[in-house]
Amino acid sequence: MRHNSIKWESRAACADLDTAYQQLNEDAQRRGQEGVTRAELTNDIFFPVSYDKTKRAELRLALKVCNLCEVRAECLEYAMQQRNTRDHGVYGGTVPHERRDIARQNGTLIPRKRAKSKKAI
Repeated sequence: MRHNSIKWESRAACADLDTAYQQLNEDAQRRGQEGVTRAELTNDIFFPVSYDKTKRAELRLALKVCNLCEVRAECLEYAMQQRNTRDHGVYGGTVPHERRDIARQNGTLIPRKRAKSKKAI
């Protein structure tokens, strides 16, 4: 989730997964729950291949990291302004369909590009 030109990015929880790992496990311990392993916490969890049931654990983990983040609002604002982040990844504690819903409510939904159809020869 690195974006070189963004000043707030270095303060994002996803930019420091070691600290996020520590915070998540401290929170789990306080709640009497099982924590996460450091191996589970990678940048890949923010860009799941799919958002189906098989990836829900990773998605929940990414959203937990987002909940720790002090720049979640800035991250969401960034994602809402970018065409390439609308359909992919976890940004600002949201997944793609949530960002599309927000854009639709704001009247700022960017229409999807239609795939060019191949003509049969």
